[in-house]
Amino acid sequence: MANYVMITGRLVKDPELKYTTNSIPVMSTTLAVAKNFNEGADFIQVTLWRKNAENVAKYLKKGSKLLVEGAISTRVYEGQNGTQYITEVIASRVEFLDTKSDDSDEPREQRQRRNAPQQPQYDNHDDSELDKEGLPF
Repeated sequence: MANYVMITGRLVKDPELKYTTNSIPVMSTTLAVAKNFNEGADFIQVTLWRKNAENVAKYLKKGSKLLVEGAISTRVYEGQNGTQYITEVIASRVEFLDTKSDDSDEPREQRQRRNAPQQPQYDNHDDSELDKEGLPF
């Protein structure tokens, strides 16, 4: 038997890249995967390693559509409420599914800086010559 899964979904939040103590890139995120017949979505935990993690963090953002191939893994740990089980997909391959835009090759941080709201520019001009009669308020 094979442990193989392929899911398509949208990132629930902006990706956050972390590093292990050995400086290996890793990311845990959640994909919202639509159910059939408009029944809502399932929220699937996904763990990405190395280049997959780096590329998702660099190019994607909350709401980005992503195809993930990998294996299902279950971890067990003792928590405050007793034994806890976590089921997740360990990604072996990812594919970006959003349509390519003009700036899709630009890293997410640069897009965010470029698209940040600009502070309004104010002129130091004299308003005394304005025709107050033509104003709608």
